[in-house]
Amino acid sequence: MRKRLVRGVTELADLNRVCRPCGARAMRTLRRYLMGELLRSIALTVAVYTGVLVLADSFRLLGLLVLGGGRFMDFLQVILLMFPYLLSLALPVGLLTSVLLVFGRFSADQELTAAKSGGISLIGLVLPVLILSLVMTGLEAVINLQIAPWSHHQMKLMAARTATKSPTMLLLEKSFLTELPDHVIYIERKRAAVGQTNVFELDGLLVNRLESGILKQRTRAAKGRVTIDVSAKEMVFTLFDAQLFVRSDTVKTTNSIAKQEGDDWLPIAGGELNISVPLPNVSQTIPKPAIDKMTLGELRRERTLREANGVDTLPVRVQINSKVSFSFSCLAFALIGIPLAIRAQRRETTIGIAVALGVMAAYYGLMLLGLSFSGKPAAHPEWLVWVPTLFCQGVGVILLWRANRQD
Repeated sequence: MRKRLVRGVTELADLNRVCRPCGARAMRTLRRYLMGELLRSIALTVAVYTGVLVLADSFRLLGLLVLGGGRFMDFLQVILLMFPYLLSLALPVGLLTSVLLVFGRFSADQELTAAKSGGISLIGLVLPVLILSLVMTGLEAVINLQIAPWSHHQMKLMAARTATKSPTMLLLEKSFLTELPDHVIYIERKRAAVGQTNVFELDGLLVNRLESGILKQRTRAAKGRVTIDVSAKEMVFTLFDAQLFVRSDTVKTTNSIAKQEGDDWLPIAGGELNISVPLPNVSQTIPKPAIDKMTLGELRRERTLREANGVDTLPVRVQINSKVSFSFSCLAFALIGIPLAIRAQRRETTIGIAVALGVMAAYYGLMLLGLSFSGKPAAHPEWLVWVPTLFCQGVGVILLWRANRQD
C-alpha cells in the first residue's frame, strides 16, 4: 500500500513538471492525503492522552466515591467538569505526536522526496497543517481562558452542595480538605466511632485557619475526633494533646527570644481543644477563585482592582501571559514537529511518542521556570513565560526553512 502511494506521489510530481494545472491538482491531492492522516491521528492521540489523564484522576475520585459514600452520578459529573482542563493538556501534545508520526512516515517512505523532486515545495504541503494548528490555538485559548476556569467554579459549587448533603464525603484520608470556609484540614487516618453516628476518630490531624486567603493559625494533634452536627451545619473537631500556633504578626508578644530569633509562628495554647468549623452553604457566594483559576474577564477585573488600590499586578499579568502563551503552543509544536519528523525519518510510533513527550517535558520545564519568578519583578516573569513558546516557534521556522531548501 505504501509503495503504491509513493508511485502515486511520483506520478503527481511528474504532472507538476508538465503543466501547472496538473501540478495544482497534485498539490491538492497531497494536502488532502496529509490532512486526512493527520486528523485521524490527532483524534486518536488526543483521545488516548485525555483518557490516560482521566484514569489517573479517576482512582483518586473513586476513593472519594467509595470511602465517602458518594453517588456514582456525582463521580461522573466531576469527571465531566474536569474534562476541559484535561483536554487543554492533551490537545498540544496530541497535535505534536500526530505531526511527528504522520510526517515521520511521509519522510521515511520517500513520499516527501518524490514530491520535492517534482517541484512541490514543503511549505506548500504543510500550509494546511499550520492553518489547522492556528485553529487549535484558538480552541486552546477558549478552553484555557474561559471554559476550564468556569468548570473549576462549577466544581466548587458541586463540592459545597455535596458537603451540605453528605459532609462525611469531605473527610478523606491523606488529603487536604479545602471546601470548608476559611479552613484547610488534613487527616492522616479516619475511622468511625463505635456506636455513634456522624462521629469519627482521627489520627494525624492538622487544622489551619485562614483570613482572606492568608494562613493565620494552625493547630496540630496526633489524635482527635470530629462530630458532624447536620442541624447546626458545622463540624466540631476535638483535638487531644494539641498545639496551637499563630503568626507572630497577629499578636503582641513579650517573648524576647521569639522576637530575637524572628519566629514566624508562636505557640499560644495546647492540650485539649475544640474547633468549630461551619459547613459550606450553597446559598453563600463561593469565595473568589485563585488567580490561576480565573477566566480572562476575571483576571482583567482583578488587575483593574489591584491598580486602583495600589496593589502589585505582576501575578495577574503573569497568569494572563502564561495562559495566552500556552495557547500558542499548538502552533509552536506544529512548526517544530514537522522538521523534527522529517529529520528523524522514522515510522515507529514509539519513537514519535518519545520525542513528543521529550519536547513537552522541556516546554513545561521552561514554563514552570518562568512562573517561579512571579514574585520577582526584576526578572520580568510576564515575558519569561513566553520564552518556551517563542523558542519552539523560532527553532521550528528555521528548521522548516532549511528542510524546504534541501533537495
